[in-house]
Amino acid sequence: MDIEESDEVRIIDEGTPPARFARGWHCLGLAEEFRDGKPHSIEAFGTKLVVFADSNGEIKILDAFCRHMGGDLSQGTVKGDSIACPFHDWRWGGNGKCTGIPYARRVPPLARTRAWEIME
Repeated sequence: MDIEESDEVRIIDEGTPPARFARGWHCLGLAEEFRDGKPHSIEAFGTKLVVFADSNGEIKILDAFCRHMGGDLSQGTVKGDSIACPFHDWRWGGNGKCTGIPYARRVPPLARTRAWEIME
């Protein structure tokens, strides 16, 4: 590698900015469709999200990618009130907090992902 190559700035294409969204609530689907015990992938506002129902049937929405190593949570499994990552089984509660790591004694206090507010 020569000097010119090492001085290059890496540019990440973020695509076009999203169109302006109306303020207020946006319908993402019928609640009953998400109460089948499986995670569901949806795209909203230029972001991939995962939708699942907890053990009480409450719908939860999180960013779709695990904060640990980027596993797609929509390919994971619902376990109780959490969704488990298909890579290393990290569990994410509907509030965005990591609820468990099967091979660890404790969960890092800052292990969290974005949870989205919903209204039925």
